[in-house]
Amino acid sequence: MKRTLFCMFLTFLGLFIFFYPQNSPAFELREQKAFINFCGSKHDFVAEEIDKGMVQYINAAIQLYYTKTLVENLEGEYPLSLDEAEEGVCIEDNPCFDIVLLDPVHRCWEKISDIFYESLHTNQLYYYSSVTGVFEEFIVEGYGGVE
Repeated sequence: MKRTLFCMFLTFLGLFIFFYPQNSPAFELREQKAFINFCGSKHDFVAEEIDKGMVQYINAAIQLYYTKTLVENLEGEYPLSLDEAEEGVCIEDNPCFDIVLLDPVHRCWEKISDIFYESLHTNQLYYYSSVTGVFEEFIVEGYGGVE
C-alpha cells in the first residue's frame, strides 16, 4: 500500500514537472534560483577550486590556440579576444570564451569588458592579456587588504 502511494506520488510529481508552464513568472524565478545555487556562494572552498580549474582550462586553450597559429602561419599569436560575447552574464545566447573553447561557458561567469571577467562563483575579477596570452586573477596591490 505504501509503495503504491509512493509510486503514485512520484508519477504525479513527474507529470507536474513535465507540464509545468515554462513561461510563467514562477518558472523564471525557479530558473534564477537554480542558477544562483549552481554558481555557489562567495569564499566557498569548492567554488574557489572550480575557478582555479576553469582558469587552468582557459589558459590551456589559449596555449593551444597559440600553437595552432604557430603551425599554420609559422608565427604564433594569441587571440585578441577570448570570445565574441556581449558584456553581461554568460548564458546560452551569450557564451563566453567561445574563441578558445570548443564548449563555451554558459553560466557562472560575467563578461565585464573585452579583457575583464568576473566569476559568479567567488565574485573574483579576472583579466586576459593578449600580449602574454595569460588569463589570471586580477589583484590590485594595496587595495582590499592585498599587499
